[in-house]
Amino acid sequence: MKQLTVGGLIAMAVYLFVLAVPAQAGCNTCAKQSDFFDFAYAKRMWTELRTRDQLEAEWERVGTQYEAAQKQGVFVGSGNEIRARLKELPNAKEIMQGHDLDVTYNRVWVKVASDQYAAGSIAGINQADEDRQMCEWARRDDIFNHQCNALPDWRTKEQVAADAALQIKIANQ
Repeated sequence: MKQLTVGGLIAMAVYLFVLAVPAQAGCNTCAKQSDFFDFAYAKRMWTELRTRDQLEAEWERVGTQYEAAQKQGVFVGSGNEIRARLKELPNAKEIMQGHDLDVTYNRVWVKVASDQYAAGSIAGINQADEDRQMCEWARRDDIFNHQCNALPDWRTKEQVAADAALQIKIANQ
């Protein structure tokens, strides 16, 4: 068996690094199932809350409790310390759901919406070109159903208005 020289080892290390970086760099901010207290709850919210109004109603129920817990320092320290503090709270379930809804919106929805925009969905959501690479990224980043064009419509009123204005501009060109 042929032995590798130091130069050969360095070349191999650089080659492996180059192969690994794109996959890792593209997803260093992606949410993972382990980021959730209750992944099934988050997935259910992704499926059931189809509009911004529904999202905001659920946020009112659980997100405000999550924000209050953050301000009280419940989420400071190690995972074990946080879980121990949560066990002591009567509204722990709602606080954890608030956390999960926050991750669902900020680390999944925002990311997939950005991927869609880069895949040609510039005048709204769920209109991306399925053949573009960014649609592949959207499918990767949508950890709930791995689809490119299956976002709930959680856009703000301002985002909806901007998308409508862009659709009119595109139609008039």
